[in-house]
Amino acid sequence: MFGLFYLKKTACLSRPTIRRRRLNLDNALATIRPPYKYLGNGLDDGLGDGFDSCVYKSNEVVYTTPPAREKPLMLQSVDSVTLHYLGNNEAMESHQETLYDGRQALAQLDFSEVGFTLQRHRSNITNWLDEEAINRDHKREIMQLALQFSHCDAVVGYPAIIRGPAEAVRHEDHLPIQIAHSDFTDDYRPMILNPSRPYSAFLAPHLRDAGINYKDLNAAKRLLMLQFWRNTGPVNPDFPLAIADARSVPHHALQRRTVTDYAGETLAFETFFLKPPDRKRPYQWYTFPNMTHEEVLIFRTYDSRQEEAGLPYWTPHSAYSNPDKSSATQFRNSVEMRVLCIFY
Repeated sequence: MFGLFYLKKTACLSRPTIRRRRLNLDNALATIRPPYKYLGNGLDDGLGDGFDSCVYKSNEVVYTTPPAREKPLMLQSVDSVTLHYLGNNEAMESHQETLYDGRQALAQLDFSEVGFTLQRHRSNITNWLDEEAINRDHKREIMQLALQFSHCDAVVGYPAIIRGPAEAVRHEDHLPIQIAHSDFTDDYRPMILNPSRPYSAFLAPHLRDAGINYKDLNAAKRLLMLQFWRNTGPVNPDFPLAIADARSVPHHALQRRTVTDYAGETLAFETFFLKPPDRKRPYQWYTFPNMTHEEVLIFRTYDSRQEEAGLPYWTPHSAYSNPDKSSATQFRNSVEMRVLCIFY
């Protein structure tokens, strides 16, 4: 069992304080697969980029995790912030991390390698607290964006997760999550392909809405899960989002856990939590300052093609406490949309 950091707002909406929430882990479903064997570094990865690869093996899959390339010239740091990781004995460890300006570096970051990008995207939504309109109209907008962005053959839209003070009153799971994590593991594909898994109670209605059945899903050559994150509140919120360059996070830095339920739904899905960083090989974290509701941060949380190629399919991210004191009363509001992209 372990605690997951979340934020608790008081009735008078004073600055949130960090508390711990106990997640109900199903030990049977949380069984960790055999450890990934480190086969060594100093190996020529054949990419011709002057960098070697770290190679990990589990069962029949060999994971090749290229180290992050050298920092782009003139890379600008935004701030030094505290990020939280899952340490030994399920205890949280806090580390000071340098955040780099994602806007400044964007032109030098390849989505297929780092796992994220920022796009301008205007929505017809005028009230970002109207959950019904978001799940009806904005969901269609984001599904269309996912089709255009990924060039896939079909999409399945997930319902929105709206985070902010109003939603937190309804369920504390909708508070900003302050632990470095990546939403799904390599169990995502077998999970969604199997209608007997608990996750199917959540997924099946959305498959039907998209006109897709389990036979169609199992015929897919590639499955890609994208998240579309939008800041819908103040441009300098109290708890912004940090996102890591996937190349800087090797597979052995990920810890597999099962989240049995989330926001009142039984899901039993596996997620990755990050171990504390190795100071000799630190993670590279970015943030996008002053995001508006006309922008969307797109990032990959699972990709079967990346998995099959032994490349990172994870993109760790985390909320963090804004060190700018002026943000103390600028409470974060955000909307997360997830879309399953299907390739036949």
